[in-house]
This record gives sequence, structure tokens and C-alpha cells, in this order.
Amino acid sequence: MANVLLAGQDFQFLDMLQAEIEGQGHTVLWASTGLEAYEIALAQSPDMVFLEAAIPVFSGFEACEMIRQDPEIPKELPILIVSGGDIDTRRVELVGADGIFHKIHTDDEVREVLAAYLAEKAGRA
Repeated sequence: MANVLLAGQDFQFLDMLQAEIEGQGHTVLWASTGLEAYEIALAQSPDMVFLEAAIPVFSGFEACEMIRQDPEIPKELPILIVSGGDIDTRRVELVGADGIFHKIHTDDEVREVLAAYLAEKAGRA
């Protein structure tokens, strides 16, 4: 079982994603701002992070940069930027995110992304 941090303010989307993640046997941590996401990443050492691109008190991009620059947080922590529309993939790469996760998705896509980034954790669960 892994701890997955969800950061954002689209609570309808986040509730759905939480149910999908918990359905795969993982635990969900919550943050509603970029600053809170950074603080939780530092204090609680999640195994994966989903950051909405547009959140207050540091955007998802800024929070990702802060996480990546902190020497206390493992560099291999998977971070996905969440978006409901088009997103600048170059910016995603520049801040050190591992990829993009779209708000419109299937259950299979959730399973696939969790399996891809949490394979080691899933094997120990």
C-alpha cells in the first residue's frame, strides 16, 4: 500500500480520484494549496503526488519545483501535474514533473498510472 498525495481544489474530481486510488488499495493524503502540498510532501513522505496545475498559494508547477529543490524529499518521488485542458508539456518538464494526468480519464488509466509509478510499493502491499 502506498500513500498518494492529491493537491487541488476541484473537489468533485479529487473525490472521484480518491475513490479510484483507494479502490486500488492505497491511502490518500489531501492538500488544497501548493504550499500545503509541499509541506505534506516534506512531513509525510508520500509515495506519489498529483498536483492540480491551477491551485492557490503556489501553483502546481511552483509546488513541484519546491518539492524537487528540497534535499529532504527524494528526487525519485513521482509527481504528476493534473489538468482539465491543454497544458504546456515543456513547462511540466522544466519543473521536474514526471508527467501529466488528465481530469477526464478512465478507471484503467488510473490503474495504469498507479502501477507504473508505484510498482515497487504494490509488490510489497
